[in-house]
Amino acid sequence: MPKTLVVDDDPDVETLLRGQLSGRQISDGFDFVFARSEAQALQILGSEKNIDIGLVVIDSQTISGMELFRHMKGGAPRIPRIALTSTNDLATIRRAMNNGAVDFLVKPI
Repeated sequence: MPKTLVVDDDPDVETLLRGQLSGRQISDGFDFVFARSEAQALQILGSEKNIDIGLVVIDSQTISGMELFRHMKGGAPRIPRIALTSTNDLATIRRAMNNGAVDFLVKPI
């Protein structure tokens, strides 16, 4: 079962993902772990070795997604990272891609 680490301090993101997947067959095949801070994300990454992908907010006031991308870069195993942003700012998205994001999603997702 694929496990996704979602790093976002916006509680609506967790509510949205849990709400959209609850009661659907797709929820049986996926597992989500939520972190509301960089420190919590790093703790999860250090303790759980079975994270398959990371969805990381890059334009939060309290989470530095770009810095978290740098911490995740070159880790073993390598975890693909998707930048989550509430803006279409191409420069920010490009910077995230240069820091290791493989793709991006614009809120609301």
